[in-house]
Amino acid sequence: MKPEKYIPFFKEKLGIAIIASATSIAVISGAATAEQYDLLFKNGTIIDGTGAARYQADVAILNGRIAKIGQLQSKNADKVIDISGLVLAPGFIDTHSHADGALSSKETAGIEGFLRQGVTTGLYGVDGHTSLTQIKKYALLGEKGGMGINFMSHIGHNAVRLEVMGTENRAPTADELNKMKDIVKQAMDFGATGLSTGLMYQPGSFAKTEEIIELAKVTAPYDAVYDSHVRDPANNLLTSHNEALNIATTAGVEAHLGHIKAVGGKNFGKGPDIVKLVEAGLSDGKTITADLYPYDGAATAPIFALLYPANDEIGRSIFKRAMALMTGQGDPSKVDELVTDVQAYWTSLGDKPELLAQAKVNSEAPPSKVYSWIETVGYKSMRIVTSSQPGYAGEMVLDLANKLGMTPFELFRTITIKEG
Repeated sequence: MKPEKYIPFFKEKLGIAIIASATSIAVISGAATAEQYDLLFKNGTIIDGTGAARYQADVAILNGRIAKIGQLQSKNADKVIDISGLVLAPGFIDTHSHADGALSSKETAGIEGFLRQGVTTGLYGVDGHTSLTQIKKYALLGEKGGMGINFMSHIGHNAVRLEVMGTENRAPTADELNKMKDIVKQAMDFGATGLSTGLMYQPGSFAKTEEIIELAKVTAPYDAVYDSHVRDPANNLLTSHNEALNIATTAGVEAHLGHIKAVGGKNFGKGPDIVKLVEAGLSDGKTITADLYPYDGAATAPIFALLYPANDEIGRSIFKRAMALMTGQGDPSKVDELVTDVQAYWTSLGDKPELLAQAKVNSEAPPSKVYSWIETVGYKSMRIVTSSQPGYAGEMVLDLANKLGMTPFELFRTITIKEG
């Protein structure tokens, strides 16, 4: 992907971010001829992002841009900062970012944590969850200076499918497919960088490969990327990654494998197989990139989102509303109302044993094409990360359930009722 394509929005908004307490300083380069500078960084170690070896130099800043790099005189700057032992580098790009979740609050929209790590650009719209409406909101927020970093965004397949087809588990009609294509094209015209999918999640899991190819083809004229949270990495690791690569190749776009990993105990030792798969594609002349996270666990959703309701109308309605909010189609002001309804629903099942048993089956052994973390990795691999209930945080689910004398499913239901 060409570097300029990476930042279609606000690439000059941030200026220069000085991270004095960290090992990186994010800058946006430019050129100037003046010999008097606003700011001079002395004695830094420069890693310029080109792959060249690091080197020692001073960096002069004028009007928020790099003016000169070399051995420079301190007298030519209004302010001098000695950064001996620190590194200067271009602003880092987080190619799989959910930092847009911070934009709903002015207190967190500055995304200070990213800046302190030298990250000046985030790629939103990953895992298929960002709609065109959301992208436009982000753009407006950025134009108004309400976001702390630059951003780019994919258009999310899950969000597009939900807008056109709701939660229907079927192939789209010709008219529905054309409507989805139109939304994708509008997003690309607006500045989106590609199409992302979350084929492990509903409603993306309902889509066949051919549907994704047709939508990805729309992005091809825009020098785009197909970015995929692959379909079933826990149960069909290599098949799922192969699907993503085949979609990109058939559509004529670049492939990006999102948070690539060998997840789940059944995939231990298969990491090298993924590497071989990617290397084979590169040898064939394909453009393939990937990102990964540096930790050995995943926290993909609050507990209530791991539970599926019974097949009753109320449960299905609540589930649909929750999915709409999680994919950017719902009204964020309705979150508290949803939480209240979720708590009331799971409480009510205590008096409806048949529906409760149905919900348990749906959560632990759901119908085909419905992804369940509980089914995939099992309660034995789950840990409670945060909880307001005393003694819950940090506990493995099975251990905590045993201590409390209940089943793991009932533990999840109890936590949902108490905490929403």
